[in-house]
Amino acid sequence: MAKSLFLDCGYGISGDMFLSALCGLGVDIDDVHDALRQVIPEEFDLSIEQVNQHGITANHLKLHFHDEALNNIDSGVHYHTHSHTHEHEHEHEHEHEHEHEHEHAQGHTHSHAHYAAIKANIEKSGLSDTVKKLSLQLFETIAQAESKIHGIPVSDIAFHEVGAVDSLVDIIGGCVALDKLGVTEIIATPVATGAGKVKVAHGLYPVPAPATLEILQGVPLQDFDIASELTTPTGAAIIKTFATSFANNLQGTVLKTSYGAGTKQFDHPNVLRAVLVESATQVDKTVNQICELNCELDDITGESLGDFIQSVMDDGALDMYYTPVVMKKNRPAYQITLLCKVQDADHFKKRLLLETTTFGVRATLKERAILTREYTEIPLNKGMLKVKKGYYEGELVKVTPEYESIHELAKANEVSYNQMYNRALGAIQIAFDI
Repeated sequence: MAKSLFLDCGYGISGDMFLSALCGLGVDIDDVHDALRQVIPEEFDLSIEQVNQHGITANHLKLHFHDEALNNIDSGVHYHTHSHTHEHEHEHEHEHEHEHEHEHAQGHTHSHAHYAAIKANIEKSGLSDTVKKLSLQLFETIAQAESKIHGIPVSDIAFHEVGAVDSLVDIIGGCVALDKLGVTEIIATPVATGAGKVKVAHGLYPVPAPATLEILQGVPLQDFDIASELTTPTGAAIIKTFATSFANNLQGTVLKTSYGAGTKQFDHPNVLRAVLVESATQVDKTVNQICELNCELDDITGESLGDFIQSVMDDGALDMYYTPVVMKKNRPAYQITLLCKVQDADHFKKRLLLETTTFGVRATLKERAILTREYTEIPLNKGMLKVKKGYYEGELVKVTPEYESIHELAKANEVSYNQMYNRALGAIQIAFDI
C-alpha cells in the first residue's frame, strides 16, 4: 500500500502551517523538537496548541525562546529569506504566519546568520541524510529566489538572529515531520496566493511577494480574491520542491485529516488541510501534471544537440526530442521539446538557455495520463529478459521488452536484434498471457 500526502492549498500555505498540519497526521512534535536541537543552539520550547478557525479545530505551532532577549527582538524586517511576521499584526513581511510569542522591541542590535553558515551547520549536524537533503533543498529554493529578486549572491543572503531560528524551525522541522510521515508522494491543489499589497522591509510590495512569485514559477495557482498574503516563500518552496503532482481532488482511501492554522484572522478559516491517503497501487493516480519546455534552434550542431539530449535525460528530464522545422529565411532548424516535472522546470529552462543556442524558452503546463510501471525479469535463451509492465487502475494491460536487455541477449546468443526481439515477444506472451 502506498501512502500519499494531499495538501489543500485553497487558503494558502506557510511553513508553520505545514509543520503543524503534519503533526496532526501522527508526527510527534517532541520528536521534531529533539531533531531541531541538533542544529539550533538556542534554548526554546516547541509545542502544538488547538485553535478554532471558524468552526474548524486546527493545530497552531507555538515557539518560545528561553532567552528573553530573543523573545523581544523585532524579527520581521531585517533579513531577506525569513517567511514569518511574528506578529504585531501590521506592516511586517508575510503577514500570514505565526507570532511565536515575540513582543517586538525596537532599536535592538541585530546579529545575522548567512545562508552559507546555515547550510554548513545543517551539513555537519546529526540529522538524518534524508532530512539534511530535504532541508537544504528548501533553503536553496528560497535563497535562489531571494538572490534573484534582490540582486545579491546566494551566500550573502542574511537571516536575522531570530529569523534564522524561526526559519530553521519551520524548514527543518517540516522536513523532519515529512520524513517521519513516510509518504511516497505529495499531491497539492493549485495554490492560492492572495492579492493586494503588503508592507515589508523594502517598501510596499505586491501580493504575491516577488520572492514567492519567483518560487511559484511552474506551479499552478488558483484564484482567491482577498487583499492579503496567503502563501509565503517558505510555503511556496515546500510546494515547488516536494509536490510530485497537482490535482483539484484527492483519490484513494482517506486515512487521516489534519488542519494547520496560521495566526492571521480572516473571514475564512486560515488553515492548510493535509490528508493522508492510501491507495492500493500507484495506478490509482494515472493523471498528473508536467511542464513542457519548447524552443527552436537553427544554429546548433548535431553533435552538440545529441550530447545535450543525453545529458538532460541523465539529469532527470522525463523526455526530450526534436522535430525538424523550417524557420524564418527558410532556415532548416530543430524544434526542441523537453518534458520534466513541474518542480524541475526552472532547472531545465536554465540549462536550455545556457547550454544551447536559444535566446528564449516557452513553458506550458501539460496534463498527462500514465500507466504505472513495474520492472521484472523472465528467463529467455539461457539468460534473463528485462521487461516493463504497465498497469491501468490495478489491471495489467501492457508488457514490453527493454531494448538494452534484448541487445545484450542477442549479442550473447549471436543472433540479430530482430530475431531476439521476436523471441522476447513469444516469451512475454507465454509468461503473462497478454
